[in-house]
Amino acid sequence: MELLIYVLHGAWHTEDTDGIEILGVAEETGPLLGKLHGIADRKAEGYVELCGHVWEEHGERYYEAMDGDGRYARFYVVEEHLHISGRALGRAILKKAAGRRMACRRCGSKVRREREAGLREEYPYYCPRCDENMYSFECMEMSLRERRRIQCRKRAAKIRERGKRHERRADESGWTWKRKAAGTGQMDRG
Repeated sequence: MELLIYVLHGAWHTEDTDGIEILGVAEETGPLLGKLHGIADRKAEGYVELCGHVWEEHGERYYEAMDGDGRYARFYVVEEHLHISGRALGRAILKKAAGRRMACRRCGSKVRREREAGLREEYPYYCPRCDENMYSFECMEMSLRERRRIQCRKRAAKIRERGKRHERRADESGWTWKRKAAGTGQMDRG
């Protein structure tokens, strides 16, 4: 498989430094051209300090500047064709799919991959709460924010449950929980 990407290259030269760097990579030229125009507007400031008479040339996908002392800066956006083997692409897709967290659209709980090979092709996911095999369109990808919110809810529910168990045990044993004004508490035999 072949991918087409765009790369913003930069090269600059002064008396004491030579610099070559890839300044950006994108699937489209828009963001890179915006960055290139910003560099041209600032006359390559931050990369090279040009003095005296400065010769500049600016095209759609390049910017060059040179002064009389031999210092220069060149920036250009080029197309790069990346050849990716099918095996490497397959591994990358599987790795990405493995990192995604999917949730059931009906109940919102986390779904897991179907384990039975016969069902996996038609129903790739299984929801334990609904106890049902799911099509891909019946699931949604959970964002990191959503996953954290769900984890916080689960932790809060566990803490509430622990508190209820503590209260039940204390009541059964005859111990009572008294709160002091400072917010700390102590157990007293009732």
